Amino acid sequence: MKRSHFMGWPLTILTLALITMLAGIELIRRGRRGRQIDDHPICGMCGFDLFGLPSDSTHCSECGADLRAVGNDDENDGDGRAVIRGQRETRRGLLALGCLLSCSSIALLGIPTYKALNRDGPPGHRPVWALLFDARSTDIAVRSNAINELLRRLQSFELDYSAASDIVDEAIAQQAQAQTWDEQWGDFVVMGHERLVVDKERWHQFLKGTNRGWKLAARTVVEQGGYIPYTLKWEMRDASKDPNVSIRVSAALDEEPSKYSAGEQPSYAPWCNVTACESLPMYVKSSTIGAIGPHTLYVTVRLQADPFTYDIHLSTPVVLCDQQDVDSMITAIDDASEAEHIKALLRVDILRDGWSTVRVGRTPHPLAFDVFLVVDGAEHYVTNFNLAAERMNVFYFQLPKWVSGDRVGIVFRPSARAARFSVDLTQYWNGTIEFKDLPVQKN
Repeated sequence: MKRSHFMGWPLTILTLALITMLAGIELIRRGRRGRQIDDHPICGMCGFDLFGLPSDSTHCSECGADLRAVGNDDENDGDGRAVIRGQRETRRGLLALGCLLSCSSIALLGIPTYKALNRDGPPGHRPVWALLFDARSTDIAVRSNAINELLRRLQSFELDYSAASDIVDEAIAQQAQAQTWDEQWGDFVVMGHERLVVDKERWHQFLKGTNRGWKLAARTVVEQGGYIPYTLKWEMRDASKDPNVSIRVSAALDEEPSKYSAGEQPSYAPWCNVTACESLPMYVKSSTIGAIGPHTLYVTVRLQADPFTYDIHLSTPVVLCDQQDVDSMITAIDDASEAEHIKALLRVDILRDGWSTVRVGRTPHPLAFDVFLVVDGAEHYVTNFNLAAERMNVFYFQLPKWVSGDRVGIVFRPSARAARFSVDLTQYWNGTIEFKDLPVQKN
């Protein structure tokens, strides 16, 4: 049975309830009007039986109303005068049946109406129209709960195509009107696209409006001539799953980028796609002739969804300083008591062919390490990484081809330089961690 997404109940049941209510109202009207039991004249004002009243009398003997005046006979369907012909008796059976039918239909219609208006009840019982009404609310909690329920229904295939398409139109309209990106509406449209609810035209219209869904962050104070770390986050977390959508990023200092490439990146910072941009920093090298002082980092994101191409321009302020000034803004934390704890939170897996990993648990202090392999007693730099306190992450590096032994050592040395490659790290733990004789595993 097809369900109406207006009330959330089967349309046939709602129609039957409405017909029953109208029938009940008609029975109540007929029962209250009653049936005529005689042809006596009746006063139209007070209903007094005028049978036997002298023919020349012009006033009601009960209420004194002028029997020659035009009276209100709507109750008894008389002839429009003050004297009505015939008394009527209420038909109590019809009146009772009409009341029963009307009350039953009101209760039947009242249940979905109550569930629709009751925000404290289970959201799964609320109709789509009520959820859409709440989704436009200025109350953040009410709006969030409503959109989450719509997302759940779309994900579990509880919305028919028509309802889902209408909600997509609402989501795109809400995003166009909002001052900031609404992540929940964005997720609904992306999921609708995966469910083949969003056609190409609306999908391109939606992608074109995603410029507010990008967030750019960069280290505000950097060394003149050094690398400027920056991160990009796209609120459309699942859009990268669309094989027809590709994203390229370019960055430059004090001018709009002219090339859409990864920019000048260190060899240990691989190209970041959409999902990786949420966690891994990208880098652009500041010009060595850039003057010390304030500048602007410009980043261009080229969004391509054939045949649609759209450039998103972002910018953020940065300040170029001498290395000494930059290092003075990064302080070391001396806390030797945490050495064993931090070492226990590091897990190193070294692979001969493939990416070796360093898994870091939630540490009490921010970390910034230069990482060295120890081969035959000599240290060889391989990578660096940084991580804010109480965060977890996984870092990757490749074992050099010239390493032939089955075991190597690895040393993590605190590094202000590694801290500078973060977007916002201003402190780092000043301790060294060393692992000896780690096995080199085959991929």
